[in-house]
This record gives sequence, C-alpha cells and structure tokens, in this order.
Amino acid sequence: MKKVAILGATGYIGRSLAEEILLSRKDYELYLFSRNRDALPRLFSEAVKKSTSSHHFLSLDEFGEGKYDTIINASGIGDPKVLAEDARVIFSATESVDNLVLSYLKEVTGARYVNLSSGAVYGKSSAQPITDKTEIIFSGDFNTSSEFYSLAKLSSEAKHRANSHLPIIDLRVFAFFSHLVDRKGSFLMSQITEAIVEKKVFFTGPTNIERDFITPSDLLSLIEITLEKGESNDVYDVFSKSQVSKFELLEHLKNEFGLVYQVSDEENFSVTIKNSYYSKNKKAASLGYEPEYSSLGGITKELKKLGL
Repeated sequence: MKKVAILGATGYIGRSLAEEILLSRKDYELYLFSRNRDALPRLFSEAVKKSTSSHHFLSLDEFGEGKYDTIINASGIGDPKVLAEDARVIFSATESVDNLVLSYLKEVTGARYVNLSSGAVYGKSSAQPITDKTEIIFSGDFNTSSEFYSLAKLSSEAKHRANSHLPIIDLRVFAFFSHLVDRKGSFLMSQITEAIVEKKVFFTGPTNIERDFITPSDLLSLIEITLEKGESNDVYDVFSKSQVSKFELLEHLKNEFGLVYQVSDEENFSVTIKNSYYSKNKKAASLGYEPEYSSLGGITKELKKLGL
C-alpha cells in the first residue's frame, strides 16, 4: 500500500488529484491535509462513497506525525484576483508549506517529495513556447503580482536544487483543468465552464492565445512515472498530447456543449495575458511518459463529468 500525503487537498489541483486517486487507484492510502480540515469530509463525500482506497482527513498541523512514501505539495495561491489584492501572501504561503516538507525530509528517510510548481518560473520567457534552451528572464523591477508569483515558485525550485541530496521532484504546471474548477474564478476555463453550465454568453478579446491543459489523470500518471523512473532530485515541464488555441477551444466547446461566445475589445479572464504559454520541453517523455489526452480531449472528458 502506497502511503501518499497531499498538502493543499482543499485547493483546486490538490482536490482534483486526490479525487483521481480515490476513484482510480486501489493500492494507495491517502493522507489529505488542509488548514481547513473540517471542509475535507464534505468536499470528498461523493468520491469516498465510490472509492476502495483508504483515506485520512487531517489538519496541516498533524503532518509531521505520520510516515509517508510520497508527499505531493499542491498548496499555494494561484488565483490572479487574490494575488492582485495582496501579492505578499504568495511568499508566505509558498515558503511555510515547503519548509514544513523539507524539515520532514531531513528527519524521515524514505519519503519522496513532489512539488507542483508553475511554468511561470520562466518569467518573461514564459510568454513564448518553452524549449530545453529557454532561459529564465525577469525584468528586475519586481512590481507586479505575476512577477511575485513567478519568483516565489522559482525560489522554491532553487532551494530544492540546492538540497540535491534530498529526493525532490518539481513539476512545472502551465495550465490545468478539471470538473472541480471554481466557476466563479478569474481563469479562462473558470469563466468558460460557468458560461456553459449557466447558459450565458462568454465574452472574450480578439487575441488568439495558446494553452496546454493537463487534466488529473495525466498529471497523476506523470507524477507516478517521475517517481518510478526519474532522478531523485529533478524538474520536469508538464504537457498534454497537444496544446490548443483559444478560438479552436471555443469552437470545439460551441459544437460539443453549445457554448455561446462573443468577441469583445478586451480579455477579462486573467491579470496577465501570455500569448503562447506552454512547453515544448518533453524531458519527461524520456522516462516513458505519454499523456493520454490532448488539451481538447482532456477538457471534454472533464466537462462531461458535470453532466453536460
């Protein structure tokens, strides 16, 4: 039985990963941690009914009391609206949980640490498709919430590489989608999902951006293969079978789910618009990772879980 701890289990990616494990894996014993422990039973009530995996709902304060084979850190703040209101919180939120895990690794042998980082660590370079030759570039002004978010993630990764003797994998997520998306959020797919479910018009700007959405099943597969075959301390960019442009996505969702959209003068789904935010660095493929879904395929699968 694999003992797996997920930190940030009430968050978007953490909750999505935990549900995926509960519904698709039988050999896992899950330890789900959150600062808001009381919310866990309610959030996972339906998944638990269908699951054959054992699980435990715990407060983050109880983390150091257990022994785990794998620790997945899905905590943090990624909503642009929250960051815009007070960008300082990204530093404290990122550092506190990361330091908690690092202290644990130094005291307990045998555990592996998977940290869910972000493609934002590439700074200004992340506005274009990433390759294995891409350099990380920052302006040096450090006066925007998006830069603070990028720096917080980069700082964690740098600390992980400095602790090269510790078993730490960083996975840089560029775009993620699951049916558990907060439909009131400020992300592109939050607003699109809300428009489909509520049968409202989705308004968007004329820029045809590109994104690479990974969904829970492929992200879990990537985590498992990097733990099994990757170096003990390393970093990988996350990718699906293929990225998708915004208007290709909108036309697909129009045909598949009846989405109604209109082009307006400005985008309204994010603080920072990056035209081509995805990675061509397929380093994880050398381990045998082959994503099952494209961005379009994964999004379609997840939306169908909403009964659409």
